[in-house]
Amino acid sequence: SALVWPAFITLNGDNIEIDSIRMLGIKRLGVHMKGANARFTNSEVDGNLPPLGMPTMSPSLTFHVGVMYDNEVGASGGCLVQGNLFRRCNSGFNPANYSAGDLEAKNVRSIGNRYEECVDHGIYSNYAKDFVSDGDAFWRCRLGVVMTGPRNTVTNFTVDTDCANLGAAN
Repeated sequence: SALVWPAFITLNGDNIEIDSIRMLGIKRLGVHMKGANARFTNSEVDGNLPPLGMPTMSPSLTFHVGVMYDNEVGASGGCLVQGNLFRRCNSGFNPANYSAGDLEAKNVRSIGNRYEECVDHGIYSNYAKDFVSDGDAFWRCRLGVVMTGPRNTVTNFTVDTDCANLGAAN
């Protein structure tokens, strides 16, 4: 990838699988997965950011992300994020392509996750194709879901009234 971020766990390659881990107090990026057919399931990621509206917040929280997925250039993609708790990150889950070449993360699924007190987004998809968010819950996130790209879907979600917005952009 053209950019490098310090991640607690960085995995490159196909058929990545992470299950049942607990990450507390991550400083910047919890997990960075790059490749095809990645899975992040049944885990907890706590970004340790202060709650929304706190005056102590840093003005720049870019890439304070629970899980980032970046498919390989030209790859078919494929990422499943299911049954996780993302708490107090700037963004809980961020699928995108950070490499030169193909412009979208492909075939990404966020299913049955809970996003709590994400300072900016529960899910932020920079540019994805065929992204599905199904059965996700958002509690006290500034924005629940932001997606750009073709054929993206949000279904069966639960949102707390403290969330400012929930929607898909295309």
